[in-house]
Amino acid sequence: MRTMERGDVFGELALLDESSRDEFAEAMLPTQIVLIPGRIVRDLMAQRPALAMSITKLIGLRRKRVEQRMKSLLFRSTRDRLVHALLDLATQYGRNSPRGMDLDLKLSHQDLASMIGSTRESVTLLLGQLQYARLLFVEKRMITLVELSKLAASIDMPLPATLHKPAEVDSAVRSVQSSRR
Repeated sequence: MRTMERGDVFGELALLDESSRDEFAEAMLPTQIVLIPGRIVRDLMAQRPALAMSITKLIGLRRKRVEQRMKSLLFRSTRDRLVHALLDLATQYGRNSPRGMDLDLKLSHQDLASMIGSTRESVTLLLGQLQYARLLFVEKRMITLVELSKLAASIDMPLPATLHKPAEVDSAVRSVQSSRR
């Protein structure tokens, strides 16, 4: 499971491999999606080498993240996977608040369990332990990371930097969107 935000691109592998896909997307909030036919994107990539390079970079970054998730599933404890996922979500959806870093995304325990390859019961237990240790606070599906540095240190991870999409992908999406209006 991967969460996305405004302007994110998905389905980019279909540009390279036109066989059928078994992935799907599910909106957690009201969402507007723009479908850009593959032939249009391939034409844009041929006209704009920088766009082709940005999409290639995006595919590479996504592959790297999948590899990291596989390593995490194989070699990390469930607690470590949960903390890593929470820190990763903080880079995308974190909002500073008086108590710490609020994750501006309401996730159920089952959602978190699906993200880390675990069970809802294990996630509930671990969130309770992390809350008891005063590392985070959970209230009505809202999670606040109270001690970001301690959470990161607990899994031997530096505080993650904010993730950015390549700018050329954003501008290409905006130009296709404006041309369809």
